[in-house]
Amino acid sequence: MIRLIERFSTQETIEPVWTISLTAEERKRSRQKLEITPNHWVDIYLPRGTILQDGDFLRSEIGDLIVKVLAKPEPVMTIRGKTTLDLIRAAYHLGNQGKLRSSEYRR
Repeated sequence: MIRLIERFSTQETIEPVWTISLTAEERKRSRQKLEITPNHWVDIYLPRGTILQDGDFLRSEIGDLIVKVLAKPEPVMTIRGKTTLDLIRAAYHLGNQGKLRSSEYRR
């Protein structure tokens, strides 16, 4: 199994061997096992707390394999209200669900 241990970003043009599409939740996990192609698994083993961004690159232990991280498209919720108070109430109830805690979901 291939182990990816280093994250880096660059302005240079790099041709990755593979690209992986991850959701926002998956990009927050610093340790996980992913199937890139059938019967090809990679183990992401980054320092705890590492959050991957769209366009980051991951390097293998040996340094010979580079994988590009892409943000997987996710559904976006648009909320409209008749009054400002309706929007404030909706924001209050959504915030109390504990799903919108961190700043990386703000766009």
